Amino acid sequence: MRDFTLYLIFALTCLTAPRVLAQPDTLWSARVTATGNPAIYSAINHSSGDLILVGETNPGLPSSNFLISRLSPAGAVVWTRTFGGSSNDAAYSCVELPDGNLVVAGGFGGNAIQLMALSTSGDSLWSRAYANGTTSTVCDITLLHDGTIAVVGTRLASDTVRSDLWLLKCTASGDTVWTRVFGGSNSDIGYRISERPDRSLLMTGYSRSNGARDYDFWLLHTDSLGNPLTSTLYGSSGPDMCYDFADGDSVVYLAGKTTIASANRGYLAKANGAGDSLWARSYTHGGVEEQLRGIVAQESGEAICAGWSGPSWNDRQCWLFAITPDGSESWQWVYGPAASGFYGIIPVTAGGYLAFGQISEANVRKGYAVRLSLSQIRGSVVEWGTGAVVASARVDIGGTTQYVITDAHGEFRLGIVNGTYDLTVSGSCISRDTLRQVVVPPDSFVTADFHVRRPHVVWLESSISTVVHNHVRTTLPLHIVNSGNGAMDFGIIAQPVRPAGPWLSVTPDTTRINAGDTLTVQVEIAPDTTDDGTHEFYGNLLVRTNSCPGSTETIPVTAFALNADGKAALSPQNFSLAAYPNPFNPRTTLTLSVPQAARITLSIYDITGRCVAVLTDQPFAPGTYLLPFDAGSLPSGLYFARVESALFTSTRKLMLLK
Repeated sequence: MRDFTLYLIFALTCLTAPRVLAQPDTLWSARVTATGNPAIYSAINHSSGDLILVGETNPGLPSSNFLISRLSPAGAVVWTRTFGGSSNDAAYSCVELPDGNLVVAGGFGGNAIQLMALSTSGDSLWSRAYANGTTSTVCDITLLHDGTIAVVGTRLASDTVRSDLWLLKCTASGDTVWTRVFGGSNSDIGYRISERPDRSLLMTGYSRSNGARDYDFWLLHTDSLGNPLTSTLYGSSGPDMCYDFADGDSVVYLAGKTTIASANRGYLAKANGAGDSLWARSYTHGGVEEQLRGIVAQESGEAICAGWSGPSWNDRQCWLFAITPDGSESWQWVYGPAASGFYGIIPVTAGGYLAFGQISEANVRKGYAVRLSLSQIRGSVVEWGTGAVVASARVDIGGTTQYVITDAHGEFRLGIVNGTYDLTVSGSCISRDTLRQVVVPPDSFVTADFHVRRPHVVWLESSISTVVHNHVRTTLPLHIVNSGNGAMDFGIIAQPVRPAGPWLSVTPDTTRINAGDTLTVQVEIAPDTTDDGTHEFYGNLLVRTNSCPGSTETIPVTAFALNADGKAALSPQNFSLAAYPNPFNPRTTLTLSVPQAARITLSIYDITGRCVAVLTDQPFAPGTYLLPFDAGSLPSGLYFARVESALFTSTRKLMLLK
């Protein structure tokens, strides 16, 4: 059948998979200490494999400073740096530049937005302050595709009463390119920003303007120059504050808190890629002080949220939970002594997730980071016999909606709860195959490798042209050969084009063709002209296979129906020349109507006037004739079909599109 290797490795592992169904396991946890009560607000994956954490040394106190720490992949603290003076300074976000250096964004004394560049060893390279003298803060920073930086935050509005969302674009050295301000008649807060593949910017925060009932979640979409595209609010009847979002292009998750009867609850909203609301709801673990400060989305549409839950601010714990695409909870996990909480969560490049924030141990608060994982199936898809990797193959887990696409190295990872599963691989250019009874123990990963074969389709007919009798069913064969070394999945759809109606059908319409076998499809033509003078029938057979190369083929079908008694062809009233399909690739059929006997020449010319084919040059009796034209050897372009006789001359344009 096929070779496969199945290894079972009992070990904690990372999670990069698209679905979460069980509580996570802790790979390691790290503490970041400094003078004061440090907290971690943001984290990034560094290209070295290390993790960069940023925050502040003494939240809420005037003596607080920037806090930046670097962790190894195993969770060891490589270095920790603090920067600042006697004012309230805090670092809220960080990006890595192409050279590996860092740019940290934060607030400086509550009156300025500050960017600071650091070397990979944590040495200060430069710093810049923006909006100095105005109550301002920055919350997020992102590196754009062109190497510039976008920063989002909040600054006091011109009326010195309300606040506006503030957007800055600057060079990698901190020079301002432009700034934008967004706000309404009340206070508006900017919190997170990301760049979409189309180079537009997506920002979130919360707003009391723009029609908000109180504070509402706010999603702002601009073009690459900061010009507004859409502005959308989400929320309940109470105040709702958004602290993070996960942009999957097709869906967006927003996370924060809502206040219900004087109690803070976790709050989530989900929108489609255009920002239209899909749902919004609150979540609780039974506490009074609950917030969601971070969220990551998965390929399946599920998400993992991080925050805190407890009876009060000083008696809260770290809180994680996962949701399904409809917002239902998959699991919840609460950990830590009092006065602890998560401020965010990110996926780790090497696998798993990193949740970060603050933990209190022995009445001492510390920066806290924990790496999490679930059980997982890992593997690769390679070609049988050659070992060539197969990218973009789909691996499904039987009995679930989970699937993953292999990467450029033919590798895949799927997070899964412990159990026994069947894995199926499918895709273009490969035969579908199944690994059965793959056992996944708790807190471990299984390696399952596929060795797949390749089907190859051979078309024995490139088109079907025939003369049939009106009101009589005619069956014609269509032969498909699989000359590859693997089974081929086959599907065919009959598409009547002109006239409409069920005159064209096929049997079978789906099946599997084993390697070396030939399938004969019965193509049934059942014309019914309803005696209205319509006797030319055009349609297509759309064939899809998992063959390589090419997985889709369109086979044109043309039929001319004789008169109802089945004895003599209907004579057309006028000379005419038509082509279908047109445009075509690379075959079309010319329909020639001849009301009187005549000698006719039908030739094809290119755009320069050169004759490239002569389809016929002979006498014709009265009737309608179907003349196929195969342009497979000709280049794409405009051609002319010209019919010439003593009684009739006509030219039709033909467009060949390859």
